[in-house]
Amino acid sequence: MSTQTENTCLRCRKDCVPLANLSSDTTQKSFVCVGLNKVKSRTIPQDRFTLCWKNDLIDERGHWDKRDLLDTKRPRAGKPVFAQRRYQPPS
Repeated sequence: MSTQTENTCLRCRKDCVPLANLSSDTTQKSFVCVGLNKVKSRTIPQDRFTLCWKNDLIDERGHWDKRDLLDTKRPRAGKPVFAQRRYQPPS
């Protein structure tokens, strides 16, 4: 059964304030989490969000800006990123 928590870092890190996460079960072997990282841990000042994901095949963590998060969310929400582009026939 999946679990959802707020304000709990599943990696027990101190450089990020978790906003929400979703785990596949109570053991947290597979999860996704988003949080706000601390300014001193940023390489790029605009990358204020930390996105973590882990499962059997991948274990990654990255600093993202708001645009990165929205571009990742759109395809999962059924709104392709490319939908904004209109076909322009050659003139």
